[in-house]
Amino acid sequence: MTRDGFTTVELLVTLFIAAMMVISGYQLYSTVSQRGGRTRSMAEASNLAYSKLRENSNYTSVTNSCLTQETIGQTTTTISGTTIPGPVSLVIRRCKPFTANNIVRVTAIVRYDSPVKEVAHAVYVAP
Repeated sequence: MTRDGFTTVELLVTLFIAAMMVISGYQLYSTVSQRGGRTRSMAEASNLAYSKLRENSNYTSVTNSCLTQETIGQTTTTISGTTIPGPVSLVIRRCKPFTANNIVRVTAIVRYDSPVKEVAHAVYVAP
């Protein structure tokens, strides 16, 4: 005698497999959502660094070499009013990459979040 339909064991196995698929889908969704938020923060920090670099890319003569870690020619500003997480600071650094000419490297560095993440943009300017 044959019966149509599922047995209790078959039904339990099917429900278990379906539950595992739902759990996997949720884990995938949460991971993609977290990474999307981090990427959005990094993109906003990059845009901020680039726009501040463009504002400060005028030529100013400096004497410190880029090979040293001197803070001469460096300004640090705290930025507020952004959606970037954590304390946000902007560092504009000017230095000479070569001693034989007047080229100046201007670097804009945005530091944010905790632990600190960093985005930097640089440009070379000449008189």
